[in-house]
Amino acid sequence: MTEPAPSLPATMQALRITSFGAPYTLTTVPVPSPSTLRPHEILVKVAVASHCHTDTIIRLGAVPSISLPLTGSHEGSGTVVGVGSSVAAENSFKLGDRVMCGIPLGLCGSCRDCTATGPTGIEREKGGGHYKHYCAHIDGHIGIQVDGVFAEYAVVDSRTSTVIPEGVSLLAAAPLGCAGRTAWRAVKEAGLQPGQWLGIVGSGGGLGHLAVQFATKMGLKVSMLPSICLMRTMRLDWRVQLQRCMG
Repeated sequence: MTEPAPSLPATMQALRITSFGAPYTLTTVPVPSPSTLRPHEILVKVAVASHCHTDTIIRLGAVPSISLPLTGSHEGSGTVVGVGSSVAAENSFKLGDRVMCGIPLGLCGSCRDCTATGPTGIEREKGGGHYKHYCAHIDGHIGIQVDGVFAEYAVVDSRTSTVIPEGVSLLAAAPLGCAGRTAWRAVKEAGLQPGQWLGIVGSGGGLGHLAVQFATKMGLKVSMLPSICLMRTMRLDWRVQLQRCMG
């Protein structure tokens, strides 16, 4: 049964970057209206927004061409409270759905990256793969070039967002929107079968520890290695260490 459209407040609070190098500013801003959503957009009532190292880089002004003020965070999860016309027609997201927010916003829908389809990215040159998140014509990435999820409500692109399955909490889903997706794609692109070895460099980091868990669940044998920088500091050759781990 379709959820009734919720009544939304006129304003909300958001953590915004107003000056590079300064702390976030808690600001009152208008709530985006569902009536202004573009066809593929969804409005999410944010439940969880996590903080990625990239957020610090953005706040410190280390990335060029960032316009301020900007609502931070690109890792979010929450509940759908508004859908664009194409989303409604396709029934891809419904009011009340729990979602992991997509990061790229405003895909063009017509470039090579947007239109490529196939089982894995390995076959990209043959016309396969899923590369729409690499669209070069997007409006921007939430929390980086466009407002993010450090707010009570956020507009995200349905084509890069994911319905959260039962058994996965909103708290667990939020960081999977960046670190999780990145690690999952890397493991999947390796194209390995259960029982084969996968070497993960930087296995103790934010992405690495997720890659280890994904690979293990896929039945792969995992060789866990420290970061390249650490191995250089310890005067270790990663090739030698990998061979030792694999026996």
